[in-house]
Amino acid sequence: MVGNMPAQSFFDEAVTKMLVIFFKLGKGDDFTAFEKWKTKNISEEDNPLKAKGKQRSGEKERERWAPKPRVTEVSVVTKEYMDKKIISRKRRSPQLSEADIQHIDAFAEEVRMAGKKKNTTKNYFSDQEHWKQYFLARNWDPLMKEDDYAEKCKKVISYIAYERVTFKLLARSIKRKLSGVAWYFVKNFQRNPLHDLEAVHVFLRDLSSKDPPPNPKIPATPQLVELTCAMIDQSSIGGAAVAACICLMFWIMLRSVEVLKPDIEEIDPERVITWGDIIMRRSLGYEEEKCNDEDYQEGRAMTVKIVSYKNDKIVATRTIEQNDKSPTCPVKAIKLLHAVLKAKGIPCEANRPVCQLEDKKQFISRTQISELLKAVAIKCGCNPNKFASHSLRRGGASAYAAAGVPDEDIKRFGRWLSDAYKLYVMLNDTSILSKGHMNPAFVVPRYEKN
Repeated sequence: MVGNMPAQSFFDEAVTKMLVIFFKLGKGDDFTAFEKWKTKNISEEDNPLKAKGKQRSGEKERERWAPKPRVTEVSVVTKEYMDKKIISRKRRSPQLSEADIQHIDAFAEEVRMAGKKKNTTKNYFSDQEHWKQYFLARNWDPLMKEDDYAEKCKKVISYIAYERVTFKLLARSIKRKLSGVAWYFVKNFQRNPLHDLEAVHVFLRDLSSKDPPPNPKIPATPQLVELTCAMIDQSSIGGAAVAACICLMFWIMLRSVEVLKPDIEEIDPERVITWGDIIMRRSLGYEEEKCNDEDYQEGRAMTVKIVSYKNDKIVATRTIEQNDKSPTCPVKAIKLLHAVLKAKGIPCEANRPVCQLEDKKQFISRTQISELLKAVAIKCGCNPNKFASHSLRRGGASAYAAAGVPDEDIKRFGRWLSDAYKLYVMLNDTSILSKGHMNPAFVVPRYEKN
């Protein structure tokens, strides 16, 4: 309708005029792409479309599409200008000072270490030291430069057996240490040999069969989250911040590093959610529905920007609407924290983390959330060792699954890039018991081949 497509009906013409009036769009010339192409190759006398342009679009459109003379030769001035431009684009020969070289090397080292947290780097250094100590004790080369495939397999398997016999490490812990060893090879610009040692992978698989089954943290239930929030004094900044972080981690399925301070490292302002990452809206949808600081309590929906470094660096947004019936609604929790901060005279600046306390140097840590969940679990008669901060992310995924949310939507909303989310979701056996186990005599199954 707008552009080069002519109106096909009265309705199209009316809509076009409305768009021109309200949006000040220029009316199209009614030429198709093929007609425009023809005007470039037909003289003005023989071009029947010139009359069409004059009748429909006026003299300006006729002149616009008139054939232009083609330039077949390049003038001397143009050629000199082009030559100068080409010459100016050539690189200069490098003239590097010692400071420049140090800066380049420092930048390369910074990029090479990017993506690894300080605690991970510290563990990797410890792993490579353990590897080097064992190999040097056996008079072996830690880099295994001169060893063939059989010798490499024997030495790596010997190291694995040493870690198991001496320190009683499980197979999954040894795999983690080997990741640090692999990083040691790459750090020394050596080819990582562990990927090619199939015998080592088979040995680790056999070793894992002798390990006890893993004992992962179980998901927190909505009732446990509700009880935890009820036990907190949310009239203080610390209590309101703790409740807000718990509700965000549960219903938006956040990782602890995305909203809490790590246990060992300093808080990363680029990763943790700040007030600038939260948009409060009066309703779902439009830009003009955003709430400012004055009418923040009128918000009915909330959009959170999340920066994730789990696999690749991605920036995602998650929007959730206020649920007046839920005592653990994250929208209400964030609004309460905003009101408490405002009452204390503390502005919700864009770079202020949500987990920050009244003291600018104090933040809610992952350990504090884990200890709080354990304390509530004890009051409920549950095993506290089964709960940690990650139970909130697992609990949110399980709660959505129990509510009938499709698996693919849980995977997308929780920002899982693989099917690992299925390990987070615990089976809701209530529907199975009510539909199948409680009345098996009345169920007549019909089985067909898949």
